[in-house]
Amino acid sequence: MPEPKAEEADNEGYEAIHYRTFKSVDYKRVMRWKGGTGRIATGTVSQNTNEDNTEGKELPAGQAVVVYNTEFKLSRV
Repeated sequence: MPEPKAEEADNEGYEAIHYRTFKSVDYKRVMRWKGGTGRIATGTVSQNTNEDNTEGKELPAGQAVVVYNTEFKLSRV
């Protein structure tokens, strides 16, 4: 199976991620996740993922994101 690119999710659905860093890119992306016990860190901000975020939260261009124990989806705006 090909190795996924570090700046995007593996497919169009949610991906169960134990630990993964998505590199920064020069375009905006949208993050979505299913509620659980994980965490998401962007810049110096970290947040729990205990509530669903199916509407999406924008990840600005130039920003990386670290995902821990979360059903996560990252897509280009």
